[in-house]
Amino acid sequence: MASLVQRIASQAARTFRNTKNPATFQQQLIKLKELTRTLTADDINFDVDLVRDTRKFNPESGEAPFTYIGLWEDKIFSMGVFVLRSHTSLPIHDHPDMFGMVKVLNGSVNVKSFSKVVNNDGTDLPKDEVMSSTDRVLHRVHLHGTQKIGTSDGVCVLDPLNGNFHEVSTGETPGAFFDILSPPYD
Repeated sequence: MASLVQRIASQAARTFRNTKNPATFQQQLIKLKELTRTLTADDINFDVDLVRDTRKFNPESGEAPFTYIGLWEDKIFSMGVFVLRSHTSLPIHDHPDMFGMVKVLNGSVNVKSFSKVVNNDGTDLPKDEVMSSTDRVLHRVHLHGTQKIGTSDGVCVLDPLNGNFHEVSTGETPGAFFDILSPPYD
C-alpha cells in the first residue's frame, strides 16, 4: 500500500489537474484536505532536531530564520515543509493565481490572511487605500482571517481569491508545516 504522503501526492494531482469544473474540483479538494489533515511528522520522517532550538531568533546571527525542504514538484503542484524558528515569520506575500494548503507538523503557526479588494467588474479598487505591496504592484486588501494552527488542527486553505495574501509566523516556539502549492512556481 502507498504511504500517506504518496496518497496525498496522488490526490493533489487529481485535484489540481483540472480546476475548470467547480463541482468536481470541490469534491477532490475535500478529499485532499481530509488526507492532508491526517498527516503527521512521522509520515514524512521529519527530523524533529530541526525544531529543538527554541531560542528567540536573532537576525544578527547570520542564520536563516526558516528552512524549506522540498518533497515533490511537477507542473501541477509542489509539496514541501517549512521550518520556522521561534519569533520569526514568512512576511506578507501572495501566490498569484495559486492554491495553497498548510498542515502543521510540529509546534504551531499563526496564519494571517488577506484578500484583495476588487470592484464588481473584477478590477482593482483605486490604490489610494493601499495596505500591501508585492512585486512593486500595489493592492488594496482586507483582513480575511487570523488563526493559530497546531498539529491537531485541520488544513488551512488559501485560494487565488480568498486569503491569498498571507503571513505565517511563530511565537515562543518553532513551528514546521507541510505546504502544497498549485500550480507551483516555475
